[in-house]
Amino acid sequence: MPVNRASVIGACADAAAAGPLRGFAGALASPLPGLRWRFGAGFDEPEEVAPNPLESREQLIARLRRAGADVAHTPLRFGGHHDSHAAVLEGDAWQIRRLVLDRARADEYMQQHGLFTPEVAERLSEPGPVVLQAASLEELIAALEGVSWPMW
Repeated sequence: MPVNRASVIGACADAAAAGPLRGFAGALASPLPGLRWRFGAGFDEPEEVAPNPLESREQLIARLRRAGADVAHTPLRFGGHHDSHAAVLEGDAWQIRRLVLDRARADEYMQQHGLFTPEVAERLSEPGPVVLQAASLEELIAALEGVSWPMW
């Protein structure tokens, strides 16, 4: 049987339903929205659950070229095993920004939900300080080729 997101979640849900974690089985079927799982659709096409396998610079550049100007509306997140940066287009400036987690948002989430995982931190983080900036996508890609990798 191939190992994929559905088979892993199904096996965990079956085990939880049969054991002392019976009430937890339903939670396994619906992971937190907004998280990523890169194995399902292919390594360079993120989906839902972290931690992520390390992405090569070439894979990020391919995703960035596919996204193009869409990063003006939806920042393209990347980094190590958990996202640490985002590519954004602000006005005419192509930027790489470090992701920043607002402590008040984190505290509020923790108070409401009673748990706080790295995946939640990743999802709540927003693009912060500019790390790289360029006038075009190709200039930004050239700048990315000159930095240490991965950018964590």
